[in-house]
Amino acid sequence: MSTVRIRYSGYCRSDTIVKHPNMFSNWKDIGLDNLTIGFEAVDDGTLKQFNKNNFVEFNENAIKILNKLHINFSSYFLIDPDFERKDFQKISNYVSRLNLIRPRFVILTPLPATKLFEKKKNEINMSYDFFDFMHWVFPTKMTSKEFFQNFVQLYYKAFSFKRYLRILFHNIFNSLNIFKAQWNKIKYLSIVELVLLRIMARPLRKKLYEHYSK
Repeated sequence: MSTVRIRYSGYCRSDTIVKHPNMFSNWKDIGLDNLTIGFEAVDDGTLKQFNKNNFVEFNENAIKILNKLHINFSSYFLIDPDFERKDFQKISNYVSRLNLIRPRFVILTPLPATKLFEKKKNEINMSYDFFDFMHWVFPTKMTSKEFFQNFVQLYYKAFSFKRYLRILFHNIFNSLNIFKAQWNKIKYLSIVELVLLRIMARPLRKKLYEHYSK
C-alpha cells in the first residue's frame, strides 16, 4: 500500500499556536508546510485599538514554536493610514529584531458591514476597485507621497539584499563556530525567491507611485 505524501498550508491565529503546540507538531508530521498569521501590530495598545483580542506575547511565542518545528509562516501587519514615520519604523525594527523572513504589510481597509466602515464611510474617497489592501481609501495623516514612500520602504527593507547577506553571514559564522557563544541559526529566503519577490513588486510599486505621487 503506497503512502500519500502531501504538503499543505493554512491560516491561523498566534494564540491558537501557543495553546496547542503539539497539534501543530502533529500537523507538521503530515505535511503542514506554511501558515499565514495575522500579527497585525507590534504592541498591545495597537492590537487593542484594532480589536484583535490578542497580545504581542502570543505572537512572539508563536514565532518560537514555529521556528522550532521548522514550519514556514507569513506574518501580516496592518498599516493604518493614521500612521506617522515613527510607526513605520517601529514595525520595520520589529521585523528585523525577530528575524521575520516573510512579513507582509497590508493597508487597514474599512470593509463594508464592519464597524470600521461605519466609522470611516464619510471619509472614504476611493471606489471599491481600490479595496485591495494595497491602497489607502481614506485620507492619510502624512501626505500621500510620504505615506507611499514609507509603505514601500517597509517592503524593500524587509526583502533587501543587505538583510539577506547579514543573515547569511550570521549563519556562516555560526556554522564555523567562530565565537565562543553559540549563535542561533536564522532562517532566510533563498536568493531566487528574494529576487523574484523584488521583480514582482516593481509593477505594484509603479502603479502606487503613479497614483499617489501626482
